[in-house]
Amino acid sequence: MDSDCPMFEASGSNPGSVVGLVEDDDSSPQVKYEEKKAQVEEEIRRMNQLPSRSAYAAHRMRVLSKVLQLLCVQQRSAAEEAQLEDLFAKLSL
Repeated sequence: MDSDCPMFEASGSNPGSVVGLVEDDDSSPQVKYEEKKAQVEEEIRRMNQLPSRSAYAAHRMRVLSKVLQLLCVQQRSAAEEAQLEDLFAKLSL
């Protein structure tokens, strides 16, 4: 795993908000990766503001951690790529 791909836990309190992703066909894969990673990190900050015993926040943090883990993989298989896109769609990021 890359050093710029941290794993997050469902504790702490950081301010943040969710910003929608607009995918341009002109964007390079690296730019899309950075945009998606920033969105996931913002959502993690937002989830950290919720109560620590929130089942919703705990589940969403597990999903966000999985998304971040998949984003950090340099050479994703077709199945991992499909899973990543599916998770992003379900998270509405």
